[in-house]
Order: sequence, then C-alpha cells, then structure tokens
Amino acid sequence: MSNRRWRRPVRYSLGRRSKQHDLITGVAVLGCVFLAVGAAVGIGAATSGGSGRRSAAATISTPNSFTTSTTMTVTQVADQNETQTWSAEISKDFADLDSVLEPLLQSTESWERGSAVSRSTGPPATGSAVAAEIAGYWPDFSDTRGALAKQAPLALARQALNDYQMSVDLYVESVRLVLLTTHLPAGPLQHQLQLSSTRIRELGDRVYDQATAVLAPFTAPTAPTPDVTIVAPPDVPLWASIGLAAGPPLDSTSPTLKPISYQVTRPQESFAKWKEATEQVGIPSVTAEVNAIEDGSLPVLRNESDKFSNAVSGLTAQPDPADGRIAGTRLRLGLLVDAEATRAAEAGALLAAAQQRAQITDIAETLALIGDELWDPKLGHRVTNFPSSLLTNYSLLPS
Repeated sequence: MSNRRWRRPVRYSLGRRSKQHDLITGVAVLGCVFLAVGAAVGIGAATSGGSGRRSAAATISTPNSFTTSTTMTVTQVADQNETQTWSAEISKDFADLDSVLEPLLQSTESWERGSAVSRSTGPPATGSAVAAEIAGYWPDFSDTRGALAKQAPLALARQALNDYQMSVDLYVESVRLVLLTTHLPAGPLQHQLQLSSTRIRELGDRVYDQATAVLAPFTAPTAPTPDVTIVAPPDVPLWASIGLAAGPPLDSTSPTLKPISYQVTRPQESFAKWKEATEQVGIPSVTAEVNAIEDGSLPVLRNESDKFSNAVSGLTAQPDPADGRIAGTRLRLGLLVDAEATRAAEAGALLAAAQQRAQITDIAETLALIGDELWDPKLGHRVTNFPSSLLTNYSLLPS
C-alpha cells in the first residue's frame, strides 16, 4: 500500500477521471484519475489516455499560433491577484486528499478487475484490503470538507466554493459506495454498484471543473504547449459512450454508443426559452424523487432514474441559456446526480442486510441533497428536505 502521506515533489491540481488537465496560472497541470495533489484553480483542459472504461481524448499537432495581449487594467490585475490568493487557500484545503486518492483508486480498480495493482507486480487487491484502506484514509475526506466549510466564498465568483464543496461530497459518496460493495458477494448487483461509484466519481470531477470555469474570467490565461492542440471531453458525460451505463439488475442492457465530442461552442437561446425547455424534457418533480427514494419501489425508482437521464440527453440537444453555458452544464450534472440517487435507492431495495440497506439509503439521500445544490434556483424551488446533516456528518456508517 502506498504511504498515506506520500507527496509528489511538484504541486499539481485536482485531476480528472477523464484525464482532463487544468492549466493553472503559470503552471501546466498533470492530470491523474481521481487524484488530488495540491488542488489549485485553473482554466483550459487537456487529456491523456486512460483505461478502456474511461473517456479519452487526444492531442493533435498543429502550428502554434498563440498570441496574447499583456495589457490589463488595474481592476483586472487586482481581480487576478484576489483570485490567486483565494485559490491558494483552496489548494491548502485540498491538501489532505493529496496522497490518498490515487492509491485508493488504484487499489479499488485492482480489486474490481481482479488484476495486479497498476505499476505493480503484486497480487490483486482484496475487498477487505480496500475496506481497510478506506477506513484509514477517511479523515482526509472529512478534513478537506471541514476546511472548505470554513472558507468564505470569493466575492468575484461565489459559486466556485459551492462547486468545490459539492465535488468533495461526490467523492465521499463514491467512496462510501465502494466500501459497501466490498461487503457484497460478487455478482451483477455488486458490479452495478461499482459502476455507479465510478459514475459518481466522474461527476465529482466534472463539478470540480465547474468551479474552474467560474473562476476562469478572473485568472490569467496560460499559453498552450507549442505545436499541440488540446482536445477536451464533453462537459457532461454520456455514460453509454464510455461503458458506464447502468445495466441489469438496475436497468435494461444499454447499447454501446459512439463517444461524443467536446463542443467548443454551443448554441444559446434566451433564458425564458431555456427554462421552457427544462419544463418539457420530463425532469421528475422533487416530490416524485423523494417519494421514490422513501418508498423503495423498484419499478418507480428505475422509472425516475431513467427520466433524469433522459432529461439530460434532451437538454444536451437543446441550446444553453444565453451567456450561460456553465448554468446549462451545472444543471445537467445535477440531474445526473439525481439519477444516481434514485439508482442507489433501487439497489437498496435489492439488498438483504438491513445495515446495508440503511447505508445505501443514506447515500441516496445525500446524493439527492447534492442534486439540490446543483439545481438552478432561477428555475424555481427544488428542495428534497432530506436531513442536511448528511452533508456534514461524513460517517462511514449510516447516520
């Protein structure tokens, strides 16, 4: 097992499961799957290759035509300095996760695949070993979220702090789900919950990216690497295109779809028209979501989860609100989180042990609360009213 306090010699940012690299002011950031190494704020994106389960992007040689203006107003300089100072504090807050996410992910994937640990000739990780590793690393998750909770939002981009907090919350629920699967017998349900954990982890990465996007107007651009064009993954994942779609016993077998590409620009429409589109794509009401999670009916839960996923597909095909790509992306990510909430509750209905059912109910309700946080309040009131303590307790076991 990797040393718990391992540190890389150079400080990098929180990486992405899709291998997207952030470009920080003056620093090229090494991306690493589900890896936080000195989280920092950046703009731009790049990706490197990954395993077959991950979305991958390419680098393409192209003539270097980068030009930039070095002229800035006094206000712009002040904004960049303020953002840099605040970002440095956020970086410190993520420090407790620096050494834990990479070894934990390697052990988890080794156990799930039943193969040797990446870059190691040792035997495959076992479920009990992964569970022990999670327990050992747990304070790092709690400490990071606690540190972020003490931060004041950046006045220039108040949403950024919320997105950083929600990204950690999603990582926490992903890890709690991994822990649950280590106590399940091998089979289709265990495999589906492993896929769900991976999807939640990916959503954590994407929500983290939203904080990066919010801060982009107030950070200094970084010149791209000469002769290389960065090809980024899409803002919102299409699970079936990267082999992560839900299947039996939680859903029907999904077809394998071709990967979708990142859209450099997306069409836009007035907020009023966008709001109308959100009302027409079949997003389940908050009452329907809560009732489904609390009642635990398998057909209802599957139906609600599919509705959330279909709504995301419908909105992806629609324009974003004018000057609101971040708003459109954030909403769709939130709906995918809601889909995972109802999917987790569906799995809970299939679990035999009462403690396991209680734990996955906690996870489902917490995911629903995160979905609340990602909902755009300009679209109307949406609050599930599950206990807010679920986002602060951070217990490995049910509350």
